[in-house]
Amino acid sequence: MKRAIIAAILVLAAGSFIFWKWIGIGPTPMSDKELAARMINELNERADVSEVQDIVMLDSRHLFVPFVSTNGDYGMSFWVWDRFDWEIRSIDSDGNPQMWHLREDDPSKQYLVWNLAPESKVEELDFYLIRNRNAGRSDGNDFYSPRVQMEMGVSLQDQRYGVSRIPDDWIDIQKSVPKRQGTGGTLGIWEWSRTGVKDFRIGYVSTLSGEREATNNSSTWSSTYGNIHLRYIFPLNEDELEHP
Repeated sequence: MKRAIIAAILVLAAGSFIFWKWIGIGPTPMSDKELAARMINELNERADVSEVQDIVMLDSRHLFVPFVSTNGDYGMSFWVWDRFDWEIRSIDSDGNPQMWHLREDDPSKQYLVWNLAPESKVEELDFYLIRNRNAGRSDGNDFYSPRVQMEMGVSLQDQRYGVSRIPDDWIDIQKSVPKRQGTGGTLGIWEWSRTGVKDFRIGYVSTLSGEREATNNSSTWSSTYGNIHLRYIFPLNEDELEHP
């Protein structure tokens, strides 16, 4: 009888070990800025983090951690919970705007992130979702796509870094794009439509409070450590926008 009980306990323990090994445990809070700085520096000494500005939780498994380096660079790091611990998936010495898509099959999981140095003199960022007019013929059918231009502004006067999920109306129009023939999902804003024309793009315009100052950042770099969906967002020229 005792042997049977011991055997059952061993089987249960082995099963529990396998379960936790493959399933993992739920995310634990991450709020220690000094620990975050050490982890970034240990992973990549080029970061040379002197201060972690904040630890921003996008959802239960994703963190945005902006930082300032000893050299005065304003950078960004991107963290993902992987079964047992927080892992740094990307470090970027350049805090210019990027898009972080947490789940590519979910348009609502798209976040704009930035961390701009005071020397940039940027006091406001205006993000735009744009689709150019397009007309043509495909598979014997005529098509016309009207222009789309949506705007979202954020102020940097009180805080140099930030995170913003794309607005609901941006998500709605993205979901309204026709499904790709032969697939079950809608096109993402970064994908190519069946006609071969890129549907949407995101860009931004900076509003400055004065002339830009020189910075110590002579070169920028980024390093990736695993699977992550990041895309740079590029500035727009005035002639790329339409005004009433």
